Amino acid sequence: MALSPLSPCVDLKPIVYAFLAIIARIKGKLVHYEPIKNFVINLKQCLNKASLKIILMSYMKKLKSLIMFQLFILSILSSFCMKTQARQPCPAIKGKISFSVKIIPKNISYHLGISLKKLHQIAEKKIGQQSNQQVLGLTSTRQSISAKIIGQTNQVFSDLFCTRVISVDIKIRVIKLDVYVLGKYPRDSCQYAAIIDHEHEHVTTYYTGLNSLERVFNKKLWYIIRNLSPGIASTSKKASEAAFKNMRDKIGKVQSPIEQAMKYRNRQIDTPLSYKILTQQCATW
Repeated sequence: MALSPLSPCVDLKPIVYAFLAIIARIKGKLVHYEPIKNFVINLKQCLNKASLKIILMSYMKKLKSLIMFQLFILSILSSFCMKTQARQPCPAIKGKISFSVKIIPKNISYHLGISLKKLHQIAEKKIGQQSNQQVLGLTSTRQSISAKIIGQTNQVFSDLFCTRVISVDIKIRVIKLDVYVLGKYPRDSCQYAAIIDHEHEHVTTYYTGLNSLERVFNKKLWYIIRNLSPGIASTSKKASEAAFKNMRDKIGKVQSPIEQAMKYRNRQIDTPLSYKILTQQCATW
């Protein structure tokens, strides 16, 4: 069907471009519904059904591409905003950083009159393997390390909280300090005195290790707290939990190598040479 030169549909390009411009401004809903409706009515009067179908299909493809492009841009902006929030620095610590380290000792528990069989069983349980030499005495120790941690929490955004540790109080508690002596020898004998002296050497070595642990904590805690990564989460509770976990991890990294060194020094007391020196103190065994 030919179009009349006087037809209002002679040049559709400006109308189509204006229509697409209106669509480009749509954000989530059709805010210009009436102009679009009127445009479609006028367009029907100008074109046959086949032409209208072609134009509308072309328009739908452009609209779909436009919507996909807008969604893509929105996803990038959303990701960028989330990363920006995550990188927002926590407020600096307000006030003074405080810390303390305290050893809580325990008196020695003596187990005298132990049979040789029982002593070997205790020794095997302690070292995890069968002893290759006669056990005359044994010292068994264990400690626990607890930390009271206080944090400073700030709300960075409406749904984002940040916690920094500002105070740590560490307690090194001796929970086991047992000395076992073979019951074969009387308390006033040379052998008993030699065994007790040897086990007391283990006790001294143990407390030397704990004192070393205390010194290292006192030396490093301020620096650790000052440079500790903050806890960041959607709630203040979760932010505090994250910050406290970071602190406990740092405490463990200080604690572990010193405790390993304590075990090593303790084993050096029970070498074959030390056993020979012990037995040479008395004429008979």
